[in-house]
Amino acid sequence: MSAKGVTILATIAVLCTAQARRPFGGKYRTDAWDFFLFVQEHPSGNCESINNAQGGCTFPKNASTFTMHGIWPTLTGTLGPNFCNPSANFDPSEIESILPALVAGWPNMLLDTSFYSFWSHEWMKHGTCASGIVEMSTEFKFFNTTLGLLQKYNFTSVLESSSITPSNTTTYPMAAFTKAFQNVYGVEPLLECTSSSSTGQVLQQVSICLQKDFTIMACDKSVFSSPSICKSTEDIHYVGSWYK
Repeated sequence: MSAKGVTILATIAVLCTAQARRPFGGKYRTDAWDFFLFVQEHPSGNCESINNAQGGCTFPKNASTFTMHGIWPTLTGTLGPNFCNPSANFDPSEIESILPALVAGWPNMLLDTSFYSFWSHEWMKHGTCASGIVEMSTEFKFFNTTLGLLQKYNFTSVLESSSITPSNTTTYPMAAFTKAFQNVYGVEPLLECTSSSSTGQVLQQVSICLQKDFTIMACDKSVFSSPSICKSTEDIHYVGSWYK
């Protein structure tokens, strides 16, 4: 192919990428993605990660199960889109009626951050990109629908069904976690760990992929390129109540 031909193809690629993110009709596109990455975090493991990186974690009161990190519209092979509507705002009054459920199921664990900051971040970064889905077309619907999915896809119960329970002493091979999810959902989960100088790798969060109708699908291989993916050569600590 001539140099001119290469240049034309490169220009077309740039224009197509820009079009997927370009506002139209006064709005930003919210359909330029393929699936949801549905991410739940284990509070003790997440606190370990936060303390390692930022030095301050507030452990959720009475936490004993996985809690929400987020539900992220994802274009195959990428980490986005993100912030699909820069003109959108987060309105705390929209979620007032489900606030107790959010505190319990989708808590902000970052110390010294404002009460609504985590939810505001998730709505602005990810929720605005999901607003093309009817069940997530508003701020309230985004959070309320996701809380329903947290109940439907109960990762704690999935692990318990394979006799995997939180412990400060017992460890499990990565294959045991993978098999537990395959037994229940028929797909491989994304397992992410953080490191502890005293115990080795600690389970931080688990993700599965959902179609736009919220049914489970196999994740694209690009999802498993996360730098924090657990090591298959080392047992995993699914820790208990270290931070209560």
